[in-house]
Amino acid sequence: SYLTELSELIDINSLTNSSIVKLTFYYVFKAHNKPNFEQFLKEQIKLQNVKLNPELGSREKMLELDQKISEKKKLSLIIQQRDN
Repeated sequence: SYLTELSELIDINSLTNSSIVKLTFYYVFKAHNKPNFEQFLKEQIKLQNVKLNPELGSREKMLELDQKISEKKKLSLIIQQRDN
C-alpha cells in the first residue's frame, strides 16, 4: 500500500516524525471498527518509531510502545463516547 512505500522512502528524521503523527491520527480517529487497518497502522507506527530510534527495537521497548499506542486508542474512544 501507499503507506508502506512511503515509510520505506522516508530518511529524514523530521519527515519520520511527521509520518508518525499522521499514522497516529489515522489510528486514533479513522480506524474505528476496522481491525485490519488498526493492526496495519499500529505496526507502521512501531516500525517508524524504531526507524527513528533504533533503541526501541528490543522486545521490552516494543511492549512499552504497544501500550502507549493502545492508550491513545482508548483516549479516542472516550472522546468519541463523550461527544455522542
